[in-house]
Amino acid sequence: GVPEGGLDPVGGTGFDFTSPKAIGKGIEELTNGHLGFDDFYVLDREREDNLISVLYSEKTGRVMNTYTDMQSAIIYTPLNCAGKHPDKSVDVLPDYAAVCIECQFVPNAANVPEYDSPVFRAGEKLVTETVYEFAVR
Repeated sequence: GVPEGGLDPVGGTGFDFTSPKAIGKGIEELTNGHLGFDDFYVLDREREDNLISVLYSEKTGRVMNTYTDMQSAIIYTPLNCAGKHPDKSVDVLPDYAAVCIECQFVPNAANVPEYDSPVFRAGEKLVTETVYEFAVR
């Protein structure tokens, strides 16, 4: 799925995180052979504070807020985490035991004028900010 412009609505799909819901619930709602997330979102940049995501663990109370001025973010949930990270509280990590939020340009943006261009010429500078803020509730 290389984007060629436009937006696909997420409402009513597993990709819909416009209201709070568990990532696992979203994975359960995915169709067409999706095994977890490895997908990009074009972000709503109307928010003054640039908040794009809030991840919260009911089990630990940990919170991760992501703020960015980039136009897109990838959400990635690895299917096979077993043996990838030494977690002493469990013997084997389950599938989807991690989530990544990667802020970036929209894939294929160099070829789609409606997206921010990732092309910079010699001497031009890109200044962008992404903040991952951690807390405990």
